Amino acid sequence: VQTCALPICEIFIVKPKQRETLRTSLLEGSLYRTDFAAEFKDSYQSLNQSLIQKLIRRKIDVPSAFEASDDPDSLDATLKKMGL
Repeated sequence: VQTCALPICEIFIVKPKQRETLRTSLLEGSLYRTDFAAEFKDSYQSLNQSLIQKLIRRKIDVPSAFEASDDPDSLDATLKKMGL
C-alpha cells in the first residue's frame, strides 16, 4: 500500500466577525442550522477539495486521492464535473 506523504486536511477559516457566531453555535449545538451554514460557506475547505488541489498541482496521483478521501463518490463526481 502506497501512502501519501503530503499533508491533506479539512480547513475551517473563521474571520474575526464570525468568531462570536461560531462560539455561540458551538455552545448551543446549532452548527448545522441552515443560516449558520450559509454564513460560513466560504470558510470551509473539505478534505476532497484539498485532495483536488493536490491533484491539480500534480502533487498526488488519482489512486492516492481516492485512497485518502473520506467520500470517494463525491470526489469522483467533482472530478467528472471538472473533466479530470
